[in-house]
Amino acid sequence: LAMRRGILLRQRGPHYYRLAVRCFRIAMNAYPGAPEPVLEIARTYARNGRPQRARRWYRFLLRQIPDDIEAYLEGSETFPRQDHFHRARWLAKALARRPEDAIIRARFDQHFARLAGWQHWWIEQVLWQTYHSSPLETVTRS
Repeated sequence: LAMRRGILLRQRGPHYYRLAVRCFRIAMNAYPGAPEPVLEIARTYARNGRPQRARRWYRFLLRQIPDDIEAYLEGSETFPRQDHFHRARWLAKALARRPEDAIIRARFDQHFARLAGWQHWWIEQVLWQTYHSSPLETVTRS
């Protein structure tokens, strides 16, 4: 009930976002460990123009459920459009978990292609450390 009420409040517009977050927190307390309330809180902050707070909630969710692809994809959208490094970093983590997904690959490639050499190296190192696989060998080849 709290989830439904929160979604309805969020749809009413920015003036109701605070109440929507309160409803999602109630749902989060009622169902500890459920990803939906946390994801909805992050979405609410993202829609309210508060990307840093949204990223904080996406990270909170990813600490609980590291394989939540939606959180990586939506979290990458909270960065400015020209921030290709951070967007590519979040998308790389999603792609490492679902390498066969053509949509994730296309979004990743779009940002990865615009990075400087040291940034390529950084993302390769993050992937290698996180997933103990050959760095970006399978990711960058289509």
